[in-house]
Amino acid sequence: MPPHLRGLLPVEVQAICAKQLTQVRDDYNTMISHLQRKKLGDTPTYEDFTWGWFAVNTRCITLHTSLTKRPKPGESTIALAPLLDILNHTESARVIAGYDYKSNSYKIKTLVPYKKGDQVFINYGPHDNNFLLTEYGFMLPTNPYNFVDIEADVHAIVAKAPRRQELEELLQSRELWSDHVIRAGELPYRTMLLLRAVCSMDDLSHDESWIPQWIAVINCERDRISLENERRTLSLVIEICEVVRGRAEAGLKGVERVREVDGEHDDMQIRLVKQVWRDALEIYVSVKQLAMDEIKSLDQ
Repeated sequence: MPPHLRGLLPVEVQAICAKQLTQVRDDYNTMISHLQRKKLGDTPTYEDFTWGWFAVNTRCITLHTSLTKRPKPGESTIALAPLLDILNHTESARVIAGYDYKSNSYKIKTLVPYKKGDQVFINYGPHDNNFLLTEYGFMLPTNPYNFVDIEADVHAIVAKAPRRQELEELLQSRELWSDHVIRAGELPYRTMLLLRAVCSMDDLSHDESWIPQWIAVINCERDRISLENERRTLSLVIEICEVVRGRAEAGLKGVERVREVDGEHDDMQIRLVKQVWRDALEIYVSVKQLAMDEIKSLDQ
């Protein structure tokens, strides 16, 4: 994907791409240094190496699975399987796979029945579309593992709190500072624990009588600190969802502008970037509706 299209992806996805490309560049430099030191002839171009790097990276398998004995120390634990990419990924596929030392072959057994003529799928693991895009270059039309990273948005809310330093230390002590995401079909549990604290420590007073109640919520000993605290917490969830919506809509507009200015882009790559943002919008709609419904239930 060209840099100006990568620049239209969410910042967290761009970071994954940048890290991956840095790894490719480092590996290329290591290889070039080795080839030149050993005087092994002509060196491949960076473009050819990049093609080979991704070809190998997407066609490797681990030799050790639950069905095989563990390799001895020093033995290779991965192998290149050039035809493995013929089997496409879907999250609904159920397989048992592993290297069979008796037959000296890698075996894949499906746990899902297929009819003659049907396409056979395997499962690469519980990966969201952003991972599939950056690792394999494709996305699923629907993916239950999709999520939107909202950590920066959560931290921005904490940054506006009157007693920010105390609040951050409290959240750190309870290991609630990181790993904040939203997923379709569920309210963000960890994030709501954090936001309940934000809504309790929202003035300059040093009243900490709410902390034992908050800890009781963390320990699943009570459902909420108070009705008012819960309403405000859910309102902040909606506020975060609106930020997600704004980013997604801006991302989609950015893609359309690129298409209008330069129509030479690969339509597949354009569709992939658009799907990233459409996935985010789908999650926004789901989580916002859940939060709104929960507020209504509190008022009944």
